[in-house]
Amino acid sequence: MKVNIEPLVNKLSSQIAHRVTSHSSSDIIQCKILNTLVRNARDKMLAAVESTEKKSIENYLEKTRGQEIKFTITMSQLEEAVDLEIKSRKLIEELLFNLGTTAVQCDIINSQGVEEWVVMPLLTKFNLEDNKITYRFCSELREEILISRAEPVTDSV
Repeated sequence: MKVNIEPLVNKLSSQIAHRVTSHSSSDIIQCKILNTLVRNARDKMLAAVESTEKKSIENYLEKTRGQEIKFTITMSQLEEAVDLEIKSRKLIEELLFNLGTTAVQCDIINSQGVEEWVVMPLLTKFNLEDNKITYRFCSELREEILISRAEPVTDSV
């Protein structure tokens, strides 16, 4: 079963896009990078939880709340997912820097069912070494990524 996380990804991507007055090709690439990083983090968290059951996810989130959790992706995985025509480490560094300095604001309903208005950095850290990107989301954003209010969808045949 796949879970549709497009609403969350679209919300974050649109906040990035609204920070600029014109939508250049680098803005589109930056949104694609964000989509890839969110999906990668979500897949890795679900693998750590070993279940898509709500209780298991809530237990994982409670156990890791406030902790810095690192996610990794290789440059080649990112370039393939984003469909980069130009393989440029400098371009990736610039786009990651832009993501790392972007703050997002959102109204969320947290795991306790309380509505919150939140402003947070999109990503708390990036590291690019030996063609491997290591990055972190703050715990609140990880929670939104993992338990986004999206409905499950099945693969179409």
